[in-house]
Amino acid sequence: MFGFRVGALSFANVLSIKTSSKNIPSIFSILQKEGKLTLEDMFTTFNMGVGLVAAVSKTTNIPNLRKKLQKKGYESFVVGKVGRKTTKGESPTVFIDFDKQKLKLS
Repeated sequence: MFGFRVGALSFANVLSIKTSSKNIPSIFSILQKEGKLTLEDMFTTFNMGVGLVAAVSKTTNIPNLRKKLQKKGYESFVVGKVGRKTTKGESPTVFIDFDKQKLKLS
């Protein structure tokens, strides 16, 4: 997924992401400042430091999975939740909670 693109959510209706500036490499703040980009532009254009996203089932033991990844030398963190919309026919939506700023991308 290049950026948090709503169109990539064919498997989901709602994606809620919670992150903070401490999780995002400093190059992105430089790009935002120099390019005069909004936070919405940043999250829809760049991956904001998230290299690969794995969507796992609700029954997955997340702490155990993270330990296994760490043993293999991979850093991991939980970025959010996938959910379903309540309104039929509504387009997919991404909600991002970033340093107390609330973004809605659709």
